[in-house]
Amino acid sequence: NWSSIGQILFLTLALVLLAVLFLSESIRQRVKVFISKHFFSNRYDYRQKWLALNHTLENRSDDEDYYVTALTAVCQLIHSPGGLLFKRANNGQFEAFSQYHQDPGEIRWPRVLDQLQQHRATDHWIIDVDEYDQYPDIYKGLKFDLQAVINQPLRVFVPIFHREQLYGYFLLCRPGHGERLNYEDRDLLQTVSEQLANYLVLNETSIALMEASQFDAFNRMS
Repeated sequence: NWSSIGQILFLTLALVLLAVLFLSESIRQRVKVFISKHFFSNRYDYRQKWLALNHTLENRSDDEDYYVTALTAVCQLIHSPGGLLFKRANNGQFEAFSQYHQDPGEIRWPRVLDQLQQHRATDHWIIDVDEYDQYPDIYKGLKFDLQAVINQPLRVFVPIFHREQLYGYFLLCRPGHGERLNYEDRDLLQTVSEQLANYLVLNETSIALMEASQFDAFNRMS
């Protein structure tokens, strides 16, 4: 009868759905995000985080490099014990511009970052090294030398974009909570990286204008 057929169809669909959930890590992640967003409290107080970021940027001392300020700000926001800031030069190569309780060591970070940009030059996706190690399918098409960084303390790679152009990367130690990144971590880091990209470019532009003005004044005097 129809009731038996309906029960069979329902059970079949339920089993297919469960199979998809267990076999697909990306779908499991989406389900986790949905449940976390709608049934659990937020990990961060975003208002407090935004105020803390502005306070760090506004209270930079005169002798502190603004690259250091930007890196310090993002590390402190997520309670990361250390990190590096790499900037992409006009020739496409990456250079370390600042460090926060972390030394580049002997790792060839520019080579690793060059591999990342070949696959993610226009992608704002934040890379969690441990997640990539366990579930590489989440990062579709991404290929880089995992063995070169797997034993390093820097576990989170945050791309910095300005006007849709790759500016550089924040390489960060794992956040203070010690867990894999969730959607809140990613949302916070992406928003902060956009703000800091504007901050960095604004400071660079201001210094370039000041130097040009000084050069022009020197020419007039001579």
